[in-house]
Amino acid sequence: GDDAIGVAIFFLTYSTWRGSNGVYLQDIYLRPGKREAGTGKKLLSKIAEWATAQGADHLPLSVDVDNVAAQSFYRHLGMSARDDEMIFQISGRDFQELGEKG
Repeated sequence: GDDAIGVAIFFLTYSTWRGSNGVYLQDIYLRPGKREAGTGKKLLSKIAEWATAQGADHLPLSVDVDNVAAQSFYRHLGMSARDDEMIFQISGRDFQELGEKG
């Protein structure tokens, strides 16, 4: 039908380490009841198809350490967790203060 069953937020990137374009998956959400029917795989497949046509050759994403279901889903698709980099973040007042020092 015309009802959305999910959403994926993604954008093209460029990796200076790899020397190539990629597509970063910022967020993906599927309605409960649609997660078991292969819909997530189809959605990611469409993103990969589109990104490949744009010249991308990789898709990184981040997942919370407590989100075991998502980790299992990504591993099932052939993705693997990287152990060669860490995500750093600054937020809130510390982020504001960093901006004030500029």
